[in-house]
Amino acid sequence: MTPRSVRLVLVGFAVIAASCAESSDLIPPPVLDVVEGGPVRAEVLEELALPGEAVDVRFVNSSGTEYWFNPCERTVERLVDGVWVSLGQEMRLCTAVAYLLMPNGRRTDPVDVPGDLGPGTYRFRFELRPPSTTDVRARPASSTFEVQ
Repeated sequence: MTPRSVRLVLVGFAVIAASCAESSDLIPPPVLDVVEGGPVRAEVLEELALPGEAVDVRFVNSSGTEYWFNPCERTVERLVDGVWVSLGQEMRLCTAVAYLLMPNGRRTDPVDVPGDLGPGTYRFRFELRPPSTTDVRARPASSTFEVQ
């Protein structure tokens, strides 16, 4: 290695180390888990759902903050012995779309019910993000629905 290439390698390591130090200082924004009475609600409009079909969910924002979300990016939770259990859906593919929920606004969107759900009580969990990366994200749990 020539002295010039050694200097380039050292400069490259310094740049990488500096960028790593900066990124490790980033703190993810807090998340507000909302079940009832929070600033954002998700209301399933049907009490009974069919596996593989969609249900309408009304999103209600009673805060002064706008939120972005994709209703496809949701988690399904099942009530088991009085405890909500998250069902893994790691391979779920969603289009890169963001819906806007205005401050003090509401909107209704269809949400797919997985086709492999057995009989039971379920709810959805969504994540809504404000435009600022430092503001609190909301993770409302929806009202419940039944699969028979």
